Amino acid sequence: MSDLHEKRHPDMEIVEADEVVAKVSKESLKALLYLTAGKPDSYIKLFHGPICIQPNDIIELNDLIQQKLGNHDVQAAITTVNINYSKDEIEQFGIWAEFVEHQWNTHKETETLTIKWDFLVKLPLYKLPQRHTVVLKIASKLTPLHFMQAMFSQDPDELENLESEMAPVVCRIDFINHILSDELMRIIEQWHKARIKPLYDPSYEKYIEKHKNTIARVIHYSIPFFVTAVAAGVLNKYVSDAYLDTSSITIGIMKEFMFWLLGSGIAIAFMNLVGRWIATQVFDAIGSYGVHAVLVFTNGDKNKQRKLEQKNKVTIRKITWNVAKAVALDVISFLVTYLLFR
Repeated sequence: MSDLHEKRHPDMEIVEADEVVAKVSKESLKALLYLTAGKPDSYIKLFHGPICIQPNDIIELNDLIQQKLGNHDVQAAITTVNINYSKDEIEQFGIWAEFVEHQWNTHKETETLTIKWDFLVKLPLYKLPQRHTVVLKIASKLTPLHFMQAMFSQDPDELENLESEMAPVVCRIDFINHILSDELMRIIEQWHKARIKPLYDPSYEKYIEKHKNTIARVIHYSIPFFVTAVAAGVLNKYVSDAYLDTSSITIGIMKEFMFWLLGSGIAIAFMNLVGRWIATQVFDAIGSYGVHAVLVFTNGDKNKQRKLEQKNKVTIRKITWNVAKAVALDVISFLVTYLLFR
């Protein structure tokens, strides 16, 4: 009898384990999985709007998040900040007070700022505090090094995360309670909308960037087109003045026509090169317009910001001047053609 009991005992344990799992709620299972495997649910949002971030902006955001966490039963919390400077220099602030008290009078240029809020919050459905993490990354730009690391990385998530790197501001929240994560993301979204924008006009930059191929093509092909019209006008004027409608074609007329054809071909080919050169100048200038300092923390960042603002002004003048040259050539060609066909 005892042997039979021992043989049936493992099956009884399995049934009991299944019953336990069936009775556990989905949220509790998710929390258990997080504790054992370290993979909670994640909420990632990209913010593409152009902004300028200063230390006071980060302090303001931390105050907003701390106010929200103050409405919950937070058992433990820590805020850390990592800063990547140019030339592969990294500065880490293990506690928030170090960041607040830091002096930014340095020549270094800030490339990336990462803030991490890590906290344990007691939720009504759980006996143990649950870990939540908010990570906010602000980057000036995606560098070629970032792309190469993602392309040759053995981790498939690296390439998947490359799109996130393209946004100047990326927020990721690892959570158990989705209501709290939604509230935190709304805070960050509203904070992002309220930031100071760069001096240049983002809507203008977005428009010309979207249509830069069309703008360049119109400039490129309009110049040889109008020159071709001028060549046609020259032929029309010369034929009308020199020959009657009843004139027969002679060797002399053929020679003159060939000279016109050769001269017109050279002029059109040359003006096609001019149009391509002007179009390339405009295309490159549009591509470089709108670059700005996202992170303005150090004296080096402020110097960089002034240089970029001056560069944007020079770029606008370059775009305007080259477009004006193209328009002037087109207008002159049009007027000459009009006079020739009168």
